[in-house]
Amino acid sequence: MEDEQSKGTLPPERKRSVTITVKVSPTQKADIKRLADRCGMSVSSYLLARAYNYRPKARLTDNELAAMKEFAATRADVTNYANALKALSNEERLALFRRYDFMLEWGQTINNEMQRLSAFLNRMNIPNALPTEAENVT
Repeated sequence: MEDEQSKGTLPPERKRSVTITVKVSPTQKADIKRLADRCGMSVSSYLLARAYNYRPKARLTDNELAAMKEFAATRADVTNYANALKALSNEERLALFRRYDFMLEWGQTINNEMQRLSAFLNRMNIPNALPTEAENVT
């Protein structure tokens, strides 16, 4: 995962150039590395984030990623159905479903669910970032 530090876009006063040494056991080192990897972060970025009391999100597992892709496909299907219904005249829709009020309510419910799903998918795609210095002032 590339961050501002690795891209070289930080101003000199914010560039991480000082080293802090911490002694840990081999098991602790492996645990920290595993946690950082799970969050898609370097060990340095992970430890700095935790020092600022920020809890990075774990990246999606393969199963979660597959479920997210399935959700996205479902959203596309529902959008296609909604567009097909919009293409019909009111008479055709009434003849097809016979209970327009029910279908309208159903469509609104589906729309609300799809908006919630979209918000979930968008949140899952936001990478972890270090807190800014302004957020750390107490």
